Amino acid sequence: MTSYKSKYKDENGQEEICFESDGSSLKTRIRGIDFEGQSFEELEPIAGDLEKAQKIFYLGNFNYLSNCEIEVALPIRLCTLAGFIEEPLMVGVLLNESEEPELIKFALTIREDIFSLFEGMKEMSFEYQLPALQSLLPVGVHIKSCFFCAFSAYSVAGWSGFGSLICFKDIKEKIISVKSKEEYMDVAEGYGVSVQETFLCSEYEDIKAGQWQYK
Repeated sequence: MTSYKSKYKDENGQEEICFESDGSSLKTRIRGIDFEGQSFEELEPIAGDLEKAQKIFYLGNFNYLSNCEIEVALPIRLCTLAGFIEEPLMVGVLLNESEEPELIKFALTIREDIFSLFEGMKEMSFEYQLPALQSLLPVGVHIKSCFFCAFSAYSVAGWSGFGSLICFKDIKEKIISVKSKEEYMDVAEGYGVSVQETFLCSEYEDIKAGQWQYK
């Protein structure tokens, strides 16, 4: 499990929290209530805590935590000319039941330099924001995470802004040999597990030159 230092804020105040991640799901405790979910916009009280949570928080569709702000420090592994380092990617998420999740912060700090993708609110989509962030980094600095792995892809059925990337490390040779969407659908059927874009495991490999991916 990996821990992410975070902050939670709503109309009742702000407090420090911590997310626990196994690479596929998120867990946290806020004001004595345990929440879990695949993504920040899908955090729901665990069984048995729903009634209590309804009195303390605003729960939207499917009892997902809503009408709040979450700021989280995601550890990012970087390959540099001097070797590997780990630095924090600060992500601020605004959750509103009537709208899609919006990013209010997306900034990577490397030593004392801050690489901020934008100012102001923007729809959360790590599929687009991670490559855009990579384009801002100095020559010779590369993000190493599941998103940039040769064995990952998205579902053709659609995906959320964070946490719905699919890992196919169990069929490595097949997935890197795919050449089209149709072939991908055939090969991927029945395989793969959801993974967070910023996660990194020991089986990571760089995307091969000319490799086709559904991203």
